[in-house]
Amino acid sequence: MLHSKDNGMGLGDKGIEGINEFKYQHICNSICKEWKLPQLDSEEPEEDDMYHKDPRAV
Repeated sequence: MLHSKDNGMGLGDKGIEGINEFKYQHICNSICKEWKLPQLDSEEPEEDDMYHKDPRAV
């Protein structure tokens, strides 16, 4: 499932609501730890800080 800020990724894209739900339900795993991703806050998601970013991306 892919969610975007503008709901532009198709039928399953739940936009900001989907992103916030993912952040609330997400439990970091070995991939998150290997990529050294920051912990996601599960309290009040911020619209500007909604994505796990691939540290290899420039």
